[in-house]
Amino acid sequence: MCQNKPVIEFSPEGVINKASPLFLSTMGYRADEIIGHHHRIFCPPSLVSSPEYSQFWQRLARGESFSGKYLRLAKGNRSVWLEASYIP
Repeated sequence: MCQNKPVIEFSPEGVINKASPLFLSTMGYRADEIIGHHHRIFCPPSLVSSPEYSQFWQRLARGESFSGKYLRLAKGNRSVWLEASYIP
């Protein structure tokens, strides 16, 4: 796993497998707090309940990639804008 970039790895279902130290630092978590949890822990509830969020994971499962700026929630519900790439 990349040590000098904030990188996180998910299963095809969106479950967190591992995260780089820089990702953990950026989001304010320890690995044991997030490993095994779903990506949704980083998302506002309004996004998680949207059809777009379900479609996002379906499209990733079909091999589509996404890049852009995404609003995510760090520990304590702190808003963080991430420039991210989701690559299956």
